[in-house]
Amino acid sequence: VVHARTPSVMSLRLAGGVLAVTVRDGDPRPMYRPEPGATGAHDGDHGRGLLILDAMADAWGTLPTADGKVVWATMAVSPS
Repeated sequence: VVHARTPSVMSLRLAGGVLAVTVRDGDPRPMYRPEPGATGAHDGDHGRGLLILDAMADAWGTLPTADGKVVWATMAVSPS
């Protein structure tokens, strides 16, 4: 929301022990995987989102759309 500066839609899906998360926004700028060892250019409470995503997700990526992009991530979850 902060970086895209457009409305966004988040979807969550849990199936077969895998959580899939997608976020669609209207910002056409691609997201880039953080460089190994990056600490993030942050100011206070912002700027670490992709570092956290990269550390937590089993896989993630970004797909361009006609009017923005979709960022997706998957991670295995175990029942509580």
